[in-house]
Amino acid sequence: PLSASDLSGYELYITSDSGDLDQVIVVDDPLVTDHTIEGLSPNTYHVAIAAIDSGGNYSELSSIIIITLPM
Repeated sequence: PLSASDLSGYELYITSDSGDLDQVIVVDDPLVTDHTIEGLSPNTYHVAIAAIDSGGNYSELSSIIIITLPM
């Protein structure tokens, strides 16, 4: 485990089942514990996160979370 002072941020990886979205969102504040993703259309999305330390090293990707936004 790293302390917050050793982290530089996170990257959120989002893809959609329909293939219309493949996005990486960079969160530069290691103290952020939530992030709102706006403009998503009804679809099923797969989301994972990786932490980035102050040396630029990435953690392993988290487990994938599946989110379905209904029509």
